[in-house]
Amino acid sequence: MSEQSGEKRLLPVSLNIIKQLWTPSHGVVVHKQKFDILSIIGRVTNINDQSTKCVYFVDDGTDGIDVLQWKGGDDNKAKTMESPITEGTYVRVHGQVRNQNNTLNFVAFKIAPIKDFNEITAHTLEVVHNNLLLRKLKFIQLATRNDPTANGLMSGMGSNGDSNGVTPMEIGDIGSRLPPGMTKAQTMVLEALNKCRKEEGMSKDQLVQCLPSLDANTVQGALDFLSNEGHIFSTINEFHFKSAYEEEG
Repeated sequence: MSEQSGEKRLLPVSLNIIKQLWTPSHGVVVHKQKFDILSIIGRVTNINDQSTKCVYFVDDGTDGIDVLQWKGGDDNKAKTMESPITEGTYVRVHGQVRNQNNTLNFVAFKIAPIKDFNEITAHTLEVVHNNLLLRKLKFIQLATRNDPTANGLMSGMGSNGDSNGVTPMEIGDIGSRLPPGMTKAQTMVLEALNKCRKEEGMSKDQLVQCLPSLDANTVQGALDFLSNEGHIFSTINEFHFKSAYEEEG
């Protein structure tokens, strides 16, 4: 759904994503996409029933947040009578994030108890799926903006002819510290991608240039392993890769 159409955009999220990505000026922006309404699922661990509002503290396992439901109106009364919420209840909440006294809280437009625990699993899968989908969309938009034919990004070379700013000198002796279960070649490829700051990441050919001690087949084998294990992901096409551990710029 687009903002231009006047429709509201809803995104299932986890609470740690809200805490990490919310900003006063833009709200919650995920991979350059802004969403008007967020959907969370969590367990109510505390209830503070006040005269004008009810405050539920909801914890989803990644973080916790105060959920505010304002009282007033027949609709809210009906929902409270039909579906009472008590401590220990799992709930789904649709709403928006607000900053009150430098503390984030979640203003509920709709809150309802979870009746089928499969909803929790489905929500978790939606959070992961949407994150990957939005990240892919960001790279597609980047490729289209920089070069409608995507040929410009296929080269991946900077203006000075370097390979995304990563040179053999910068790679250094990274193979001397091996993470558990990873070979020296896999570690070298992963750390080369960690150092890359371009949004489209690096291609296999660029990695071969940056890692002269590794041949093309070894680099490809390392890429296959790292991709299968979730350490890296493809970006603008199946030949460009980015580290899953690099922080968003």
